[in-house]
Amino acid sequence: MKVYGALLAGGAASRLGGVAKPLLDLAGCTMAERALMPLRGHVERILVSTDRHELFAPFGFETVEDGRPERLGPLAGLAALYRAIRREDDAPFALLTVPGDTPFLPRDLARRLLSHARPGTVRVAAFGPHWQPTVALWPDTALEDLPAWLDSDTSNISIRHWIAHHPHEVIEFAPTLSAPGGDPFFNVNTSEDLEAARRHLSAIER
Repeated sequence: MKVYGALLAGGAASRLGGVAKPLLDLAGCTMAERALMPLRGHVERILVSTDRHELFAPFGFETVEDGRPERLGPLAGLAALYRAIRREDDAPFALLTVPGDTPFLPRDLARRLLSHARPGTVRVAAFGPHWQPTVALWPDTALEDLPAWLDSDTSNISIRHWIAHHPHEVIEFAPTLSAPGGDPFFNVNTSEDLEAARRHLSAIER
């Protein structure tokens, strides 16, 4: 079965002045590339879910826009990714997603999410008691009804809510010295987060 990879990069980044967070430089490498490193070699193809094609295309990324004027969060991105893949491939597939603002993801992320995956089961990463619902392995069967559902009902667009309504398994990850505060899912939301990420990378990549 084919496994596709996807970077979820549809956020508005309002706390960082609206910049495209995944394209920010971290020690000579974009945050997007750092987030995608654990997927390289494990997926057949990588797509980027974003409504800012013109910013990502010059970096060589293949982009998919959700085409919705209203902001419906990562579920809209997942629905668009599903449709884009289905237009080209009618075979069963899985989609491995990571957010574009998480530059410290575990190196063994893809291997662990893919290992012993059961058909039809969403596998979602967790750190301690906290799910990381945008870091997940999605079987196509968990996405096939999503586009129609978003077209008919947007009263609850929680990605965790969608996962909870499908067979799922939580895969826990341990703290790591490679990430600020030991959190491999540390995400950059503010200028303070960005500075903390840069300081940490400077310290560990000397």
